[in-house]
Amino acid sequence: MAQAEPATLLRAFHRRRSAPHIENDYINTVRNLLGIQPACAGGSRWHRYAFGMDDVNQVMNISSAGAGRRVLSIHAVPRAVVELGTLQQAALNPSYKTGRFFSSAHDDSNSYRGGELDVRRDWIAKRETNKTSPFYNKNVPGKEWMAMDLGSAVAVVGVITQGRVDKPWEYTSNFTVATSLDNKTWTAVPGELFVGAQTEKNAKTPTAFRNGVGAVLARFVKIYPVAWVGPWATMRAAAMIDVTVETNATSPLSICTVKEWIGGDMTIGPDCNIKLTNPPIRFTAEHMPQADRVVASVSKDAKLTTVVGRHADTSQNDEVLLPDKGVDWGCGARTPQAGPLFALLKGSSTGEGLVFDRRLEIKSNTLEKPLVLAGRGECTSAPKTFLNAHTCVAGKESCATRSYTSQKFRLSEQNILQFYRRAGLYVVS
Repeated sequence: MAQAEPATLLRAFHRRRSAPHIENDYINTVRNLLGIQPACAGGSRWHRYAFGMDDVNQVMNISSAGAGRRVLSIHAVPRAVVELGTLQQAALNPSYKTGRFFSSAHDDSNSYRGGELDVRRDWIAKRETNKTSPFYNKNVPGKEWMAMDLGSAVAVVGVITQGRVDKPWEYTSNFTVATSLDNKTWTAVPGELFVGAQTEKNAKTPTAFRNGVGAVLARFVKIYPVAWVGPWATMRAAAMIDVTVETNATSPLSICTVKEWIGGDMTIGPDCNIKLTNPPIRFTAEHMPQADRVVASVSKDAKLTTVVGRHADTSQNDEVLLPDKGVDWGCGARTPQAGPLFALLKGSSTGEGLVFDRRLEIKSNTLEKPLVLAGRGECTSAPKTFLNAHTCVAGKESCATRSYTSQKFRLSEQNILQFYRRAGLYVVS
């Protein structure tokens, strides 16, 4: 039987896929000492998601792209054009801390102090203690409330509610909402009663402000249950915000955490509590990265090799190797050495693209062709066996063993931190 493809080495196959990622802070160091896989070459590594670990602590800028769209950029370089609704559904869910999450039920020993989305601590409304009231030992509709301190003034566009975690048949079905900037003066959000969970009680149910209310500038949000299913008014909740509205110029939208796949969770904001999903790289004709950052154009017929990424679900692997054929390369002397480089997918109706994933270049170092770095040979060092006996040599003038010299190392906090970040080792003195 004739083989369809020529034989290849597992070592070469593995080398193209396992090279370590290089953080932006160390690009120049690695380039000078070791080398970086070239972008404009077959086998270079790229990914489809817009934001990666290199973007953590960077400031995301959100600007209008017209027609209900927004552009997400870092350092004036566009990463993705997204629909406005994608950002407006971001959940601002305050951490469970004293003073951050509060309610009228705090003085009721039978009530929990929880209420965050997806946590196992529910908020339960306080019971009526007046024995002459028809609601004695029950909840009074519209009286008790649960409130959230969002940390700073943000553009609130709605709320998200969830039923009771251990008893999903108990949930708040209707409620009203009020907002405040100072936790003293409260303003009711106008309109009809808001509708919470109805069928999927444990699912997160987003409810946007209606009747032309739009975004409300607020730091505090109160929810008043009016109707519920079960013996008590109970819920978990968060606020929906529009991160495209700049409400606090002194609080930039820094990127805090990123999961590297399309749809992976991201957190941004001064308190790292604005949740987004990692979008795919997409551009429009009006919002493209700078021309010198677009270094490849990939045809429809180009075969992209999927590489296993960081997601346990292989369907979420959004990292690929570009082939030799079907790609028009555009690297040149003016190509930026740092920052993102992009490849555009020809014929994509949605303006899809890829971003270059800088990886350490793993080079071959054999007896026949010793690796030469900066004019210096790096020789292999392997015992003589029947496998290499026919090529084994005693030595070559072009080769030299690596030599090391001692240097003083100042034990400052900054140096120790840099040592840990680069080597992953602790300094013990």
